[in-house]
Amino acid sequence: MNIFVWLLFAHFLGDFSLQGKLMGEEKQKNCIILLIHCVIWSGCVCVALQYLDILTAWKYSFLFFGHLVIDYWKIKKKKEPYDIYFYLDQVFHIIQLEIVYHF
Repeated sequence: MNIFVWLLFAHFLGDFSLQGKLMGEEKQKNCIILLIHCVIWSGCVCVALQYLDILTAWKYSFLFFGHLVIDYWKIKKKKEPYDIYFYLDQVFHIIQLEIVYHF
């Protein structure tokens, strides 16, 4: 299976399946819940990176802090039409995956 497909699977697992509705709602109001979500998401992606033998410390930091900034930005934009920000959020996360995949 393509390496990038593994990373996409890990992304969707951490960003949707393991997040759940409650965490998705609470992370918008509680920074601790947002941090926990970012740990879960970056952990899922890093498990895939480790399995593929391409995990490094900078990749974990880049994924965690990048996800935190992107999700925080999306939460702050929630007052505006939300759909576009959901899609931009996903595009930015996929760009993160592309970066750790290629470097």
